[in-house]
Amino acid sequence: MDAQQTAPDENSVGDGETLRPRRRTRLAPADRHDQLLDTAAAIAVRDGVQKVTLKAVAREAGISEAQAHNCFQGRLDLLLSLTRRELSILEERRRSRVVRGDDRIARIVISTVSYLHEAVERGPLLQMLLRNSDVREALRAERASATARAREPILQVLSGKFAMKRAVANGSTAALAAVSLRAGGLVASGRTDLAVAERISLAIILAGARSNEAWEEG
Repeated sequence: MDAQQTAPDENSVGDGETLRPRRRTRLAPADRHDQLLDTAAAIAVRDGVQKVTLKAVAREAGISEAQAHNCFQGRLDLLLSLTRRELSILEERRRSRVVRGDDRIARIVISTVSYLHEAVERGPLLQMLLRNSDVREALRAERASATARAREPILQVLSGKFAMKRAVANGSTAALAAVSLRAGGLVASGRTDLAVAERISLAIILAGARSNEAWEEG
């Protein structure tokens, strides 16, 4: 079946007169799902997350609320799907750039700069979503697991190559990640300039990374 089909919709008026058929667009389930997420994102950015409901999204997408329920069980399901998509896009873009780094320090620089640039583009929406207590709570365990997986290669390098105790390595990595996250939050909310956030966060993160590499000598 094509991703998109059209079907005529005839409407009759008085005296048996029939209007010219109106063509309705039917999207494949995956395309409809993406369309509704795009619509929800647009409403959130324009009016705030509190205005994102299945009814509002369906109306703006030009479909019935019942059709929207075919894609999402309810408002929270919609918000969770949108948050997961935004987090996934941010991480995929960061990873695609990080692999260009020739060494650990270069990869740290690329990762930090990439994250801050994404914070400008996608950060405002993601911050709004994660401020929602229901979304935040529903994703708490999921995000903690994702963070642990992302940090594991770093912890293995610090504890293996640089002979750092696992607990110290974990604490150091968490502290440096917090610097990047805080800088991204400030940029996303417009409370600081991107160039300022890059300069300060990179100075702190690189100093911490080099300190970690010198751990074996300490």
